[in-house]
Amino acid sequence: MKPDRLGRYYAAPQGRQIAEPLPWLMAELDADALSKDEYALRNEAFSPCVAVVAVCEAEPKAFLARATMICRDMLWGSLVASIVIHPEVEKLNPDIIDKAIAGLPYGSVVINSAGALGYTVEQATWGAFPGESLEAMESGVGQVKNILCLKDARQSVVRCPFISFIQAKRGQELNPVVATSLACVLVKPAIGSVSRLFASLIKLAFSRLVTNLATTCFGTKGIVHEPLNTTESSKP
Repeated sequence: MKPDRLGRYYAAPQGRQIAEPLPWLMAELDADALSKDEYALRNEAFSPCVAVVAVCEAEPKAFLARATMICRDMLWGSLVASIVIHPEVEKLNPDIIDKAIAGLPYGSVVINSAGALGYTVEQATWGAFPGESLEAMESGVGQVKNILCLKDARQSVVRCPFISFIQAKRGQELNPVVATSLACVLVKPAIGSVSRLFASLIKLAFSRLVTNLATTCFGTKGIVHEPLNTTESSKP
């Protein structure tokens, strides 16, 4: 297998021509000028395409209420919706998420993560919000996953932390051992590579825990080693 002119590799059956990758497309829409027939909101794109609707409301409750209304009344489908909210905003508005969930007729609602996570949670149901018919099918009828056999399940809600404890912060470099172990799992998944990945994650978490404890107990100065000033130390 040879790379293309940009150094990228593609996997395809022998003798099959690989088409050029599609360009990215971003559709920027104004909430005040939206139409229920807006193409970007009524058609599912199986391509690198994203539609962004700008909402002018700045106050959190008004913003989320407007966004919820757009999702409920103008978006095609009812499979999954995601909400990203800062914990400080939710703390100042305790009922803001519950009201938004109540106004979102979607089979899954995921807080602070991608909507696909709702499918990976085994205890959660996965399927369209009840109410669709064969004559007006959008996301389907029924559910493809209900491991707990819940009767008349309507919606699953999955909550995630705003920032994971293992998530890299802005400007922070990814641990090279973790990165290497993760690459090995993706390239050649096996018990050994998975074990090494877990071991590197545990080691990284333990080192961060020790650092945080030292910072809490002794302060920042107690764990930062100041560089030796050789110029001053060499003076008689």
